[in-house]
Amino acid sequence: MFPLAFHRLMADFITSLVLCQAAPPILSVDSGYSGLLSGTPVIPEYLALKCGVKLSRKYRALFASHFGFERSSSKKVINANKIKSEDLKYKGSFHYKNTKTRQGFGENKILVAGRRLTTFRDTVSFGVLFPALFNPFSLSYIAFDFSVLEFCCEEWSTGSFIQGVFTEKLVAANYRAHLTDVEKWNALNPTVVENIRRTWYKRASQTLVTSALQMAPSTNIDENEEDALRNELDGRTGDTDEDEDDDAEAVEV
Repeated sequence: MFPLAFHRLMADFITSLVLCQAAPPILSVDSGYSGLLSGTPVIPEYLALKCGVKLSRKYRALFASHFGFERSSSKKVINANKIKSEDLKYKGSFHYKNTKTRQGFGENKILVAGRRLTTFRDTVSFGVLFPALFNPFSLSYIAFDFSVLEFCCEEWSTGSFIQGVFTEKLVAANYRAHLTDVEKWNALNPTVVENIRRTWYKRASQTLVTSALQMAPSTNIDENEEDALRNELDGRTGDTDEDEDDDAEAVEV
């Protein structure tokens, strides 16, 4: 069973799907999820895994070229890939800006690129339609991103690419570990970390969110009509009694 925070994250994703893409409805703990807080929104495991599969495909497309993995039958290349995979997995080094010195927690550029391909892919993506769910990025969202990235790293663990199957068995333990790391990082300075999480949101979303916000909604009321309506309202209180005569007259056509 995935931990509670994971279900909350996935519930956010599925809620967005329900609103804009008519996905299956979210289930509650009454549907068989024991051990969780009563009334907490959770989702069926197959939907959580479906989200993970989609994210892993996007990150997989970026992973090899970003970190320099090569497909080859050469023993030298295979060994280099294996060492690289081990180095990146060491204490979650893959998500640091500098993977060797482990500086820049969660700031590896692949995360920005991956989020732009998933959460902020286009103007109907979750992050654009429902910014309140992602600004700032939640701790569980960040931990899940890390988990998907580690899953991609694991696919190169033998030195040759072997495509994995995104399952709870493979991901749940890593997710819990990353969530603990993210929570510890956040606890060091919550104010600064929140600002960083908001900055990450801006970096991933800035082009799409900006263009979406700048799109003026269509309207049938121009400036002149606004002035006329304003003048009309200025002479009324809105009480129903004072409008009864007008209503009566309107019936006589």
